[in-house]
This record gives sequence, structure tokens and C-alpha cells, in this order.
Amino acid sequence: MMNGGKKLVSLLLMLAMVLTMYAIAMAEDKTVLEGVYDMENNDFGMETYYYFSADGTYYGSFFMGAVVDAGTYEVKNEELTYLASLGEDGTAGTQDDVTAVATQVVELASYLSDDAVKIAYVDGKLADVSLAGMANHRTMALSEGKAHDTASETPIVVVNLYADNMEGNTLTLYHDKSFADYTGDDGIYGTWAKNEDGSYALTDEDGAAYALTWNEDGTASFGPEQGDKKVLTTSVGPVVFNAFTAEDVKLAAADTTMGANLTLNCYEDGTCVLLVNITAVGMELEADRGTYTVADVFNYTFNFETAGEIVGEPDWASATATGIGVKVPYAATVQAMGSDLAIDTVLNGVASIGQ
Repeated sequence: MMNGGKKLVSLLLMLAMVLTMYAIAMAEDKTVLEGVYDMENNDFGMETYYYFSADGTYYGSFFMGAVVDAGTYEVKNEELTYLASLGEDGTAGTQDDVTAVATQVVELASYLSDDAVKIAYVDGKLADVSLAGMANHRTMALSEGKAHDTASETPIVVVNLYADNMEGNTLTLYHDKSFADYTGDDGIYGTWAKNEDGSYALTDEDGAAYALTWNEDGTASFGPEQGDKKVLTTSVGPVVFNAFTAEDVKLAAADTTMGANLTLNCYEDGTCVLLVNITAVGMELEADRGTYTVADVFNYTFNFETAGEIVGEPDWASATATGIGVKVPYAATVQAMGSDLAIDTVLNGVASIGQ
């Protein structure tokens, strides 16, 4: 009996150890966040948070909603080096910075960008976060029991499609799983769900079912589930004639800097638009617009509303049988996100012989 008792105790201890190890493993493999993560040491005095849902989606509101974001998230077991402390001088980028390696990350896939953002996930907190490029090296911590009203969220477009190449004839799917359809004679509203194959199932307020599927040429087909479908496109208006880009540009805003990618689109109708994509959140803003002309094949002259006249510079050394590189030195202080944004960079593109 005594030996049998010892064996039973040993078995119970072993079982307890296995369960403990299993619990630890489950914690390390945590795949769901849920709740409001507020910014610690919020010296801006403006509400800034991420809200994570158990369904794998998130919503971000920064600086009293001046910048918003939404998308999907995933917790992954992978290493990421992050800035753990600014050191005694309290300044990033100096010799006393303290870095560490996280073994988990939260990967954010924004509806506003194709580029995923990875954030170190340490001790249940989001570490070394950059918020809209204006609040860097911040920590976001779960506010236990804090409620979040999803009805207060600013709707963010997940999919925007057009019928008949007209701006007003749109089908729009929002991050809160609602949709608005103006591709027909009457407006239709309802909810949507995404299928495993990438298509969408839509249900209007009267319970009628609609289907949205993607075509190989990049267009979409939309209509009643059992009826005729319309062909929708992802854009309308003039076609881009040429584009100039600049990546990893540091822009000055107030007392900070932010990283951005710039695109200058030149359209067939002689208009142009300068777009700024804030890489930290994948948010794209229109910074300037105007008109342009092309003389003697490669000589571009731009007239912007803010920057004024800017002359492109052909790079004759890059000339080939089909085209030549062109540089556009853009410099101006524009209005974006309610504040001044200083841009001083060179965008590059290639003009073909046909241009």
C-alpha cells in the first residue's frame, strides 16, 4: 500500500508538472488580444489607444482621433529587437540606449496599407511603438476593464469599388462590417463577411444576399447572389501618365520627424498629385496638387498649388534606348493632419521615349 501511495503521488506530481508546462506553452502561444491598450506616459494629453477584438481585428485612434487606423492583427512567436529604454539622457539614438529582444510580436495588417507593421509584445505590453510617426518609442498597456464603444469608431474603408467609371457609383465596405452600395438606382445598406476564398458575402437590411468576387484582371463582379453581376473597378478618372517616387524620406512635423514614402502621380489630363504615405501607420495623405507640362520629350515643369513652379531634371547619363531618368526636386511646407509638414527631397522616375 505504501509503495502504491508513493506511485500515486509521483503520478499526480508528474501530471501537475505537465499541466503547468502546458499552461506556460499556451501563454507563450497567445494568439488573441482583447481590450483597450492605452499609451503609458501620455505627455500629449490627447487620447491615444489601440482596441483589439477577439476576432483578430483592431482599431487605432491617435491624438483625439486626428489619425485613425484599422485592420487585422496576429500575435507571432518570433524575435524582434526593440528599444527598451532611452537611457539616462532620455533621448533615442544615443549611446546609452538600451535594446532588448522580444520573443513575441504583434503584427498589424492595416486596411490602409499593404505593408505590415510588427510591434514587440513584452510582458503583455506593446513595446517601442511608433504612433503616426509623431509619438515614437512609446509603450501601450492594457487598461483592465476599460470599455470601448465600437459605435464611436470612425468608419475606415476596407474595399472601395466603382461602377461605370464614375466616382459616385461606388460599393464601399467598411471595417465595422457595414457596407453602402450606390452602384444601382437606389442606395443599399447592410453588413458583409469575408469568405475563405477572398470573396465577400453581403446581406442588406431586408435580408437579401449579394456576392462580391474578384476577377483575374483585377476587377470585381458584384450583384445579387443568384442574379446578374456588374463589373466594378478599383479606381476611376484619368490614368497615371508617369510617376515619380522617393522612399524612406524623413519629414519634419512640429517638434518631431516621421518616415514616409512619397509618390508624385502625373495624369493623362495634365494634372498631378503628390501623395505622402506615413510608413508608421500606412496612412496616405494628399500633400500637394497642380499641373504639369512636358517639353522636348523629357523636360517636365510642374506648377503646384503650394510648392509653386518646380522644374524636373533629366538625368542624361541614365538614358537608354527606351527612356531616361528624371529627377523632381520638391521642397515645400504643406498642411497635413492639421499641422505643417516640411518636405525637402528628390523624387525619381523614368520617362519613356513615348513621353
